[in-house]
Amino acid sequence: MKQNIVITGVSSGIGESFVRMALSTGKFEVIGLGRKNIEKAIPTEGYTFISTDLANESSIQNAIELILRKIGTVDILINNAGFGYKGTVSEISLDEIHEQFDVNFFGTLSLTQKVLHVMKKQLNGHIINISSIGAILSTPTLGYYAASKVALDKISEVLAQEVRKYNIHVSNISPGTVKTRFGKNIKTTKNIGTEGDQSTYEEWDIRFRNFFKKHNTADDVARLILRVIEKPRMYSYLSFRDKMIVLSRFLPLRLQQFILYNLFLTK
Repeated sequence: MKQNIVITGVSSGIGESFVRMALSTGKFEVIGLGRKNIEKAIPTEGYTFISTDLANESSIQNAIELILRKIGTVDILINNAGFGYKGTVSEISLDEIHEQFDVNFFGTLSLTQKVLHVMKKQLNGHIINISSIGAILSTPTLGYYAASKVALDKISEVLAQEVRKYNIHVSNISPGTVKTRFGKNIKTTKNIGTEGDQSTYEEWDIRFRNFFKKHNTADDVARLILRVIEKPRMYSYLSFRDKMIVLSRFLPLRLQQFILYNLFLTK
Protein backbone atom coordinates (compact mmCIF):
# COMPACT_ATOMS: atom_id res chain seq x y z
CA MET A 1 0.00 0.00 0.00
CA LYS A 2 1.10 3.56 -0.68
CA GLN A 3 2.18 5.68 2.26
CA ASN A 4 0.41 8.97 2.89
CA ILE A 5 2.68 12.01 3.13
CA VAL A 6 1.77 15.52 4.27
CA ILE A 7 4.38 18.16 3.45
CA THR A 8 4.36 21.92 4.06
CA GLY A 9 5.98 24.61 1.93
CA VAL A 10 5.38 23.08 -1.51
CA SER A 11 5.24 26.16 -3.72
CA SER A 12 8.90 25.95 -4.79
CA GLY A 13 12.36 24.82 -3.76
CA ILE A 14 12.72 21.77 -1.54
CA GLY A 15 8.98 21.21 -1.23
CA GLU A 16 8.37 21.24 -4.96
CA SER A 17 11.35 18.98 -5.67
CA PHE A 18 10.25 16.48 -3.04
CA VAL A 19 6.65 16.30 -4.29
CA ARG A 20 7.81 15.57 -7.83
CA MET A 21 10.37 13.00 -6.70
CA ALA A 22 8.03 11.24 -4.26
CA LEU A 23 5.25 10.95 -6.85
CA SER A 24 7.69 9.59 -9.42
CA THR A 25 8.42 6.58 -7.17
CA GLY A 26 4.79 5.49 -7.18
CA LYS A 27 5.08 4.68 -3.47
CA PHE A 28 3.27 7.66 -1.97
CA GLU A 29 0.10 9.70 -1.87
CA VAL A 30 1.12 13.32 -1.21
CA ILE A 31 -0.82 16.20 0.29
CA GLY A 32 0.93 19.54 -0.06
CA LEU A 33 0.23 22.45 2.27
CA GLY A 34 1.20 26.01 1.47
CA ARG A 35 0.06 29.52 0.76
CA LYS A 36 0.14 28.78 -2.96
CA ASN A 37 0.39 25.61 -4.99
CA ILE A 38 3.44 24.44 -6.89
CA GLU A 39 3.90 26.98 -9.67
CA LYS A 40 4.77 24.52 -12.43
CA ALA A 41 2.15 21.96 -13.35
CA ILE A 42 2.66 18.45 -11.96
CA PRO A 43 0.71 15.25 -12.52
CA THR A 44 -2.36 15.48 -10.30
CA GLU A 45 -2.70 11.74 -9.72
CA GLY A 46 -1.64 11.02 -6.17
CA TYR A 47 -1.28 14.71 -5.26
CA THR A 48 -3.63 17.07 -3.43
CA PHE A 49 -2.96 20.70 -2.52
CA ILE A 50 -4.56 22.43 0.49
CA SER A 51 -4.07 26.17 0.91
CA THR A 52 -2.71 26.66 4.43
CA ASP A 53 -1.28 29.56 6.42
CA LEU A 54 0.93 28.22 9.23
CA ALA A 55 0.66 31.55 11.01
CA ASN A 56 -3.11 31.06 11.32
CA GLU A 57 -4.45 28.42 13.73
CA SER A 58 -7.88 28.16 12.07
CA SER A 59 -6.18 27.58 8.70
CA ILE A 60 -4.13 24.74 10.21
CA GLN A 61 -7.23 23.18 11.79
CA ASN A 62 -9.08 23.39 8.48
CA ALA A 63 -6.18 21.69 6.72
CA ILE A 64 -6.17 18.79 9.20
CA GLU A 65 -9.90 18.27 8.80
CA LEU A 66 -9.54 18.18 5.01
CA ILE A 67 -6.58 15.79 5.26
CA LEU A 68 -8.48 13.35 7.46
CA ARG A 69 -11.50 13.47 5.15
CA LYS A 70 -9.25 12.89 2.15
CA ILE A 71 -6.93 10.12 3.37
CA GLY A 72 -7.94 9.28 6.95
CA THR A 73 -4.39 8.57 8.10
CA VAL A 74 -1.01 10.30 7.97
CA ASP A 75 2.04 8.07 7.71
CA ILE A 76 4.64 10.81 7.25
CA LEU A 77 4.61 14.53 8.10
CA ILE A 78 7.35 16.68 6.59
CA ASN A 79 7.58 20.13 8.18
CA ASN A 80 9.37 21.94 5.38
CA ALA A 81 7.82 25.44 5.37
CA GLY A 82 9.88 28.29 6.73
CA PHE A 83 11.40 31.68 5.97
CA GLY A 84 14.08 33.97 7.29
CA TYR A 85 14.02 37.45 8.79
CA LYS A 86 17.17 39.57 8.46
CA GLY A 87 17.82 41.92 11.35
CA THR A 88 20.21 42.40 14.22
CA VAL A 89 19.10 41.48 17.71
CA SER A 90 18.60 45.12 18.67
CA GLU A 91 16.88 46.31 15.48
CA ILE A 92 14.30 43.67 14.61
CA SER A 93 10.88 44.41 16.10
CA LEU A 94 8.88 42.14 18.40
CA ASP A 95 6.14 41.87 15.77
CA GLU A 96 8.71 40.63 13.25
CA ILE A 97 10.12 38.15 15.76
CA HIS A 98 6.60 36.82 16.38
CA GLU A 99 6.07 36.45 12.63
CA GLN A 100 9.34 34.53 12.34
CA PHE A 101 8.41 32.11 15.11
CA ASP A 102 4.75 31.79 14.10
CA VAL A 103 5.71 30.09 10.84
CA ASN A 104 9.00 28.36 11.67
CA PHE A 105 8.07 27.12 15.14
CA PHE A 106 4.55 27.66 16.51
CA GLY A 107 2.69 26.85 13.29
CA THR A 108 4.88 23.82 12.75
CA LEU A 109 4.22 22.67 16.32
CA SER A 110 0.46 23.13 15.97
CA LEU A 111 0.37 21.00 12.82
CA THR A 112 2.64 18.40 14.41
CA GLN A 113 0.45 18.10 17.51
CA LYS A 114 -2.66 17.55 15.39
CA VAL A 115 -0.96 14.91 13.24
CA LEU A 116 0.41 13.19 16.37
CA HIS A 117 -3.17 12.51 17.54
CA VAL A 118 -3.62 10.46 14.37
CA MET A 119 -0.24 8.73 14.51
CA LYS A 120 -0.65 7.70 18.15
CA LYS A 121 -3.97 6.02 17.40
CA GLN A 122 -2.50 4.10 14.46
CA LEU A 123 0.70 3.30 16.44
CA ASN A 124 2.87 4.29 13.53
CA GLY A 125 4.30 7.37 11.90
CA HIS A 126 7.30 9.48 10.97
CA ILE A 127 7.77 13.21 11.52
CA ILE A 128 10.54 14.85 9.51
CA ASN A 129 11.52 18.43 10.33
CA ILE A 130 13.55 20.46 7.86
CA SER A 131 15.81 22.48 10.13
CA SER A 132 18.96 24.36 9.12
CA ILE A 133 22.69 24.34 9.63
CA GLY A 134 21.96 27.86 10.91
CA ALA A 135 20.76 26.26 14.13
CA ILE A 136 24.39 25.32 14.75
CA LEU A 137 26.33 28.08 12.98
CA SER A 138 25.71 31.42 14.73
CA THR A 139 25.90 34.41 12.38
CA PRO A 140 24.95 38.07 12.81
CA THR A 141 21.70 39.39 11.22
CA LEU A 142 19.95 36.00 11.08
CA GLY A 143 19.78 35.37 14.82
CA TYR A 144 16.02 35.00 15.14
CA TYR A 145 15.81 32.64 12.17
CA ALA A 146 18.51 30.55 13.82
CA ALA A 147 16.71 30.70 17.16
CA SER A 148 13.49 29.39 15.60
CA LYS A 149 15.41 26.42 14.18
CA VAL A 150 17.23 25.77 17.46
CA ALA A 151 13.84 25.60 19.18
CA LEU A 152 12.62 23.15 16.54
CA ASP A 153 15.72 20.98 16.96
CA LYS A 154 15.34 20.74 20.73
CA ILE A 155 11.61 19.96 20.57
CA SER A 156 12.38 17.27 17.99
CA GLU A 157 14.83 15.60 20.37
CA VAL A 158 12.31 15.63 23.21
CA LEU A 159 9.47 14.47 20.97
CA ALA A 160 11.55 11.54 19.71
CA GLN A 161 11.85 10.26 23.28
CA GLU A 162 8.17 10.77 24.04
CA VAL A 163 6.71 9.02 20.98
CA ARG A 164 9.09 6.08 20.64
CA LYS A 165 6.61 3.85 22.50
CA TYR A 166 4.02 4.61 19.81
CA ASN A 167 6.36 3.44 17.02
CA ILE A 168 6.66 7.02 15.76
CA HIS A 169 10.02 8.17 14.38
CA VAL A 170 11.28 11.76 14.50
CA SER A 171 13.98 13.04 12.15
CA ASN A 172 15.70 16.39 11.62
CA ILE A 173 17.34 17.27 8.31
CA SER A 174 19.62 20.31 8.54
CA PRO A 175 20.63 21.64 5.12
CA GLY A 176 23.40 24.17 4.72
CA THR A 177 23.52 26.14 1.48
CA VAL A 178 20.78 25.08 -0.94
CA LYS A 179 19.94 26.88 -4.17
CA THR A 180 16.29 27.85 -3.72
CA ARG A 181 14.32 31.08 -3.41
CA PHE A 182 14.99 31.16 0.33
CA GLY A 183 17.59 33.92 0.00
CA LYS A 184 15.41 36.04 -2.27
CA ASN A 185 12.45 35.57 0.07
CA ILE A 186 14.29 36.70 3.21
CA LYS A 187 12.47 39.60 4.81
CA THR A 188 14.43 42.56 6.14
CA THR A 189 13.44 44.32 9.34
CA LYS A 190 11.67 47.65 8.88
CA ASN A 191 14.07 49.06 11.49
CA ILE A 192 17.23 48.36 9.50
CA GLY A 193 19.97 50.85 10.37
CA THR A 194 18.05 52.56 13.17
CA GLU A 195 20.53 51.37 15.81
CA GLY A 196 23.63 52.07 13.73
CA ASP A 197 24.15 48.45 12.60
CA GLN A 198 24.41 49.17 8.86
CA SER A 199 28.06 48.07 8.63
CA THR A 200 27.11 44.71 10.17
CA TYR A 201 24.55 44.10 7.43
CA GLU A 202 27.03 45.07 4.72
CA GLU A 203 29.73 42.76 6.07
CA TRP A 204 27.41 39.78 6.40
CA ASP A 205 25.76 40.29 3.03
CA ILE A 206 29.24 39.77 1.55
CA ARG A 207 30.00 36.78 3.77
CA PHE A 208 26.69 35.07 2.93
CA ARG A 209 27.17 35.60 -0.81
CA ASN A 210 30.57 33.90 -0.60
CA PHE A 211 29.20 31.11 1.60
CA PHE A 212 26.46 30.34 -0.93
CA LYS A 213 28.85 30.05 -3.90
CA LYS A 214 29.17 26.36 -3.03
CA HIS A 215 25.67 24.99 -2.66
CA ASN A 216 23.50 21.93 -2.90
CA THR A 217 20.27 21.74 -4.89
CA ALA A 218 16.68 21.25 -3.81
CA ASP A 219 16.83 17.85 -5.50
CA ASP A 220 19.75 16.88 -3.25
CA VAL A 221 17.59 17.61 -0.21
CA ALA A 222 14.61 15.76 -1.69
CA ARG A 223 16.74 12.66 -2.25
CA LEU A 224 18.00 12.87 1.34
CA ILE A 225 14.42 13.08 2.63
CA LEU A 226 13.54 9.93 0.69
CA ARG A 227 16.55 8.15 2.21
CA VAL A 228 15.48 9.22 5.69
CA ILE A 229 11.96 7.92 5.01
CA GLU A 230 13.47 4.60 3.97
CA LYS A 231 15.85 4.47 6.93
CA PRO A 232 14.82 6.84 9.78
CA ARG A 233 17.53 8.55 11.82
CA MET A 234 17.52 11.53 14.15
CA TYR A 235 19.90 13.92 12.38
CA SER A 236 20.99 14.12 8.74
CA TYR A 237 23.26 16.54 6.87
CA LEU A 238 23.90 17.11 3.18
CA SER A 239 27.53 17.95 2.60
CA PHE A 240 30.99 17.46 4.07
CA ARG A 241 31.10 21.18 4.84
CA ASP A 242 27.86 20.93 6.79
CA LYS A 243 29.24 18.04 8.82
CA MET A 244 32.43 20.01 9.58
CA ILE A 245 30.31 22.92 10.81
CA VAL A 246 28.41 20.53 13.08
CA LEU A 247 31.66 19.17 14.53
CA SER A 248 32.99 22.70 15.11
CA ARG A 249 30.39 23.35 17.81
CA PHE A 250 32.48 21.23 20.18
CA LEU A 251 35.29 23.81 19.98
CA PRO A 252 35.56 26.88 22.23
CA LEU A 253 33.33 29.59 20.75
CA ARG A 254 36.11 31.99 19.76
CA LEU A 255 38.11 29.25 18.06
CA GLN A 256 34.96 28.01 16.33
CA GLN A 257 34.17 31.47 15.00
CA PHE A 258 37.77 32.07 13.89
CA ILE A 259 37.78 28.86 11.84
CA LEU A 260 34.31 29.33 10.36
CA TYR A 261 34.82 32.98 9.47
CA ASN A 262 38.15 32.30 7.76
CA LEU A 263 37.30 29.03 5.99
CA PHE A 264 33.59 29.18 5.21
CA LEU A 265 32.36 32.72 5.80
CA THR A 266 35.19 34.73 4.31
CA LYS A 267 34.74 38.31 3.16
